[in-house]
Amino acid sequence: MKKKWIIPAACAVLLIVLIVLYVKGFCHSERAEADISIGRVLLAEQSEQSVEDAAAQISAVQGAREEAARIQREAEEAALQAQHEAEAAAQAAAEEAERQAYFEQWCAEADAMAEADQFKAVFAGSLMIGDSIAYGMLQTDLMFESSVVAEIGANLSDLTDLIPEVQSRNPSHIFLYCGFNDIGMTNGDKEAYYNDFVSYISQLITACPGVPIYISHLVAPLNLDTLENAWYGEVDQYNAIIDQVAAEYGLGVIETADLVKEEYYYKDGYHMLYPFYPKWLRRMAEAGGLM
Repeated sequence: MKKKWIIPAACAVLLIVLIVLYVKGFCHSERAEADISIGRVLLAEQSEQSVEDAAAQISAVQGAREEAARIQREAEEAALQAQHEAEAAAQAAAEEAERQAYFEQWCAEADAMAEADQFKAVFAGSLMIGDSIAYGMLQTDLMFESSVVAEIGANLSDLTDLIPEVQSRNPSHIFLYCGFNDIGMTNGDKEAYYNDFVSYISQLITACPGVPIYISHLVAPLNLDTLENAWYGEVDQYNAIIDQVAAEYGLGVIETADLVKEEYYYKDGYHMLYPFYPKWLRRMAEAGGLM
């Protein structure tokens, strides 16, 4: 090649190289921009998907909480309803039991009242002697006053003082309820109790010779706290003494334990309410051959 063409050819080659490098740089730059744009799109899509997923999860959790709250609320309402129904049923049962008890008591009292005049006539020639339990015959209006010699709180010594009054009544039959107050007075001394009972019975028999005498067993107290004496809890043992005295003197014994129900007791746990008395009177009348 001629020397004069060398320099222009080199310049042309250099120019071509620069053009190629520029084009490659431009294409690389375009490709990088394209890659960045694609990345941004993908990132945006991923972010949008993450937000949607998070929102869906939050919505699911919120829904679960609302469902749990609804279930709990319904369970509480059902429990409250069941409680109200149970309380209502219990109240209804209590009211029915109270009505039934009142009805039974009313029937018993009605039957007793129907027999009241009959009892008065049956015991007209007889005499009921004793303490406050015996005095209940007057309080219930089941016996004539002429058929009762009794004092509230009376003991065997008090009843001994009343023997002249008993003798003046000239009874055909004598029914006794006595000795309960003496339990507290003798303080567990059963020998003293026996002696006091024998003393009273012997004087009564002497004053009313040939008159049939019947002794009622003592009623066991329901509430010892009211009586304030532990010896009253041994009524069975004192009834055994009454049995002994009755056997020694040939007297009749009236059982009372099977006639007593808890609802027959007065609130003091010892004295008896009206329903007890007709049952007791009938048993005494049958024992004495009066009915």
